[in-house]
Amino acid sequence: MRLSFSPIPAPDAPTKLRALIEGWRASREDDAREAELRTVGELERAMRAFAEVARASRDDEVIQQALAAVHPALDWEWLAADASLCQLVVRACGDRGLYPLIERLSALVSGPGLSVVSHLPALGHQRALARAIEVWGTDFSATRVRVGFVRGHLLELAFSVPGCGGHDDERALDAAIVYAESALGERVLDEWVGNIGVAPGRKAASLMMLGSSAAEGAPLGELGGLVERAREGLREGLPTAPHRGEREDWTLLEASPAELGEALSGELPMADVLMASTACPELVKCFLEGLPVSSARFSRLGERFCYLELPTGLPLQEAARARQALEGLLEAALGERAHIIGTATGTHRQYIILSVRELSDLLERLEDGSWHRGRLPEGSQLRFMDATWRYEWLALC
Repeated sequence: MRLSFSPIPAPDAPTKLRALIEGWRASREDDAREAELRTVGELERAMRAFAEVARASRDDEVIQQALAAVHPALDWEWLAADASLCQLVVRACGDRGLYPLIERLSALVSGPGLSVVSHLPALGHQRALARAIEVWGTDFSATRVRVGFVRGHLLELAFSVPGCGGHDDERALDAAIVYAESALGERVLDEWVGNIGVAPGRKAASLMMLGSSAAEGAPLGELGGLVERAREGLREGLPTAPHRGEREDWTLLEASPAELGEALSGELPMADVLMASTACPELVKCFLEGLPVSSARFSRLGERFCYLELPTGLPLQEAARARQALEGLLEAALGERAHIIGTATGTHRQYIILSVRELSDLLERLEDGSWHRGRLPEGSQLRFMDATWRYEWLALC
């Protein structure tokens, strides 16, 4: 079995299956992310060196250099720093796919005197407001906010900021983003918010808005409650039973494949898809359009959504028939661990989409190659739809 986690290869990784569950990155997928390939042992030493520096130093530049040795795209900030506890948050600088690495760092180095968290926690209205004022430079408390759903079960936050110069006012937008991530917490923002916008006054609403005064917007301090009610309302509408993918309920989707170079590079997931059929059309449309997916927005039962990627050089009809033959073998192997909820046909690959209830059991079953009877094409992989797991994959053959 070969597991891949960007950015580091690790032929000496102790338990690679367990590594995947914990988010350990055993090898890199994208060479552009880090110039030098290192072993897991070297990465662990870099993490421990960072912990020693964070405990001993209050020099921000020294700490940043130590963190860059773990991964150059990571950033950090203090949450607390006193004689008894140094608490800091390590951040992924916009790349959700780095969070498994940060969570591994947190698990490895947190201990007496040092606490590392992977997401900025919700700080409450007053602290969030103070952080936004630092960015905006003046009072931000009169700002009002509206919340509405857009594509892919994502939320849009629309801030009306007194003194804002317009929709492209970068300082107002920065202040709104800082307030949102501080009030909601970075995990909620990453998983649930698709867009944040600013305006100097009332913004025409084409969305169904949530709140007591949709036209004027709600007071800034109500943002957390609005988002929580929106999330709860969405979850109440999700299936109460696991996805089982009864095919009479599937929806057919058409797609426009990306340019050939992008599709083959792997930069865009499912970039070569021409058509798909699925029991979860909103999920698949969200994924195909490149919007960030979080399984939490599409399942109230803790299911995780992933897919088998099957390279093929066959004509489309023959490739589809070969995939259908594999589906029967896969369904027999899955049992209740997972269910097929969709398929897709691409110019160079076939795809089988799964809803997974027991990820560790699924990986152990797929690791046993006897289930496919040698019919899987070379280079087949299991990949994940969640944005935070976008670099993770399991080689099937």
